[in-house]
This record gives sequence, structure tokens and C-alpha cells, in this order.
Amino acid sequence: MSGLVKRQTSGSRNVPDEITVRANAAALERLAMDKHTRAWLDQFEAPTSKRYLRALGRFQKWLGKKPTRLLLEGRRRGPDDIRLELTRYRKDLVDRGLAPNSADQYTTILRSYFAAGGVYLGRFHRKTRIPQKTYPPPTPDYLTRQNVSDMVKSRNSMRDKFIVAFLAQTGQRVGILTAMKRDMMTKKVMRGHGIVRVPETLRNRQGRNVNKLRRQYTFVVGRDAMKLLKLLDRVSLYEGGWLLHISSRQIGRIVDEAAETIGIQKKGPTTIGELWSAVHPNTLREYWRERMREAKADLPSVLHMWGSNVPSTYGVHEFRDDELLKEYEQAETKLSLNAEPEVGTS
Repeated sequence: MSGLVKRQTSGSRNVPDEITVRANAAALERLAMDKHTRAWLDQFEAPTSKRYLRALGRFQKWLGKKPTRLLLEGRRRGPDDIRLELTRYRKDLVDRGLAPNSADQYTTILRSYFAAGGVYLGRFHRKTRIPQKTYPPPTPDYLTRQNVSDMVKSRNSMRDKFIVAFLAQTGQRVGILTAMKRDMMTKKVMRGHGIVRVPETLRNRQGRNVNKLRRQYTFVVGRDAMKLLKLLDRVSLYEGGWLLHISSRQIGRIVDEAAETIGIQKKGPTTIGELWSAVHPNTLREYWRERMREAKADLPSVLHMWGSNVPSTYGVHEFRDDELLKEYEQAETKLSLNAEPEVGTS
């Protein structure tokens, strides 16, 4: 768990002076000498004890008094005051830019401190959690082949056309697209399709591993996306061999604008004041899976190309390129961008 770090502005750094460092170290040393704190830390290994002590020290600095005093008050008056302080502390951590999951880790450490002192706070109160942005569940018939074709045509930039076509014809997460190198698309081409192998570790330009499966897998790129890639290469080639210079947020904005342009975007408020969008990159991911399902493609092959775990109930599979391409071609007509109005769809 990383410590709290203030965001630095370009050209300046907030480096603590020697006096501040010594004062912080002295405060932690005094805190560690407390009888209850020492008994709490002794049950952990040395690295964990140091991390927990730092977390307790930050809470003490925020609280403005020793945690032992809050513990004694909790023994006399009950745990409600402690719960309130932890809720306020967690909210303050998130407001200062810490990820909610990391703030939960700090809160869990402090809860163990009070539990070791005889004040049990019960289960994590749900109201202390910040609601996350949620999307409405995509329905199989929400996006049609005509919709996707129109979204591609609505974009003026060749790059934007390729992005929408790629997501719709591969079902990949946006992170994969941000981290791909051009040679991954062109290294192996079979019958006009690109065969892309995603390594166990695929890092984007920021050095982050975007392969959530954490295992090597292979997916197929449709003919339309490959044709758009060739047209894109005539316009621009990126340094370092990257396929695109783009972020996940920019991709989301491109998909949102494409859906708005053709009039199929729907939006609504969430509990935290933001807007959910009915059409977003993950909708195209679900669109690909539903088209493969409608084509009755082999489910283990579909899950493998989707970058998802294949349940052990399906046995051990050795996914060969020609077999994956065969399964993909079953849904070729449903994924093609040369769309005409589909029978039975509105």
C-alpha cells in the first residue's frame, strides 16, 4: 500500500526538510513506545509493523490527538465516535486524491488497531463507501450492425474510424488498444484477418500492464478493421512502433461522440452526480460477444479471444490460430461493417 503523496506541479517539488523528517520520525517513535500500540504491532512481521505504524501515525496527525485517547473514549462510551472519525478520515483521504480501495486499506488497518484494544467496530459500514460510477446493463439488441457501421462512418478522422471498428470487431478492452504496437497487428495475417497474440505482460506507454487476464491469449481482427489500418498508415505512423498515441479516456470520448452523432446515445444521472452513457467502449465489447454467441461459435474459443478465463469445466484447450479464425468467420457476416438494415431489428 503506497503512502499519501501530494501531486506535484511541473517545475516544483515539495521536499520535506531535515527538521520535518526528524520530527515525523520522533513522533512515530513515541507512538511506537505506547503500550497498546506495541502490543498491537508485535503480532505482525517487521515490514508489516512498520507500514501499520506509519498508517497509524498519519491518522494521529490528522486526528490531532493520540489514537489511544480515542480508544479509551470508545471503551467508555461505545464505538460510535470511532466509527464516525474513521468515516471522516476515509472521506478526507479520497478527497485528497487517494483511490477508494487504498483508503479502505487504511481504514482496515485502523479498525484492527481498535479491535486489538477491545473496541470491536463490527462489519465495514456500507454507507462509508463511495458509490462507483455504474452503467446500465447492455442488451444484445441495443447495438445493431447498422448502428456500428453508422458510428464508423460518422467519424471524420481515419484514426477514429479505426478505433470504433477495432473495438466492435475484436471485443477487446480499451487498455489493450492503447498498448498495442503496430507489428502486433501485421505480424500474422490470415485470409485478410489479423492474428494478434497478447503477451502475459503488455505495457502501455506509461509502463502499466494492461493484460488483465495475466496470461497470453490470441484474438482475431476483422477484415474491415485491417483495411482501415492500412488507410491509417498512409496518414500517420507513430514513433516507437506504437499503433496509436491515445489514452483510454480519449477512446471513450470518441465512442461517445460517435453514438451521439447518429442519435443512439442515452445518458442519465448517477448517485454521485455524474452521467452514465448507454454506449461506451464496453458496449462494443459486449456487442462482439453477443454477435459471436448468435453465430453459435465455440464458447471456450470466444472466451479466449475475449481475453477472459475459460472455466475448467470445458477441459484443457489448445487454441490454434486456424481454429480461432474458423470460429471467428462464423460471425463474419454479423460483424461486417458493410451493413444493411437487419431483419427483425428496429
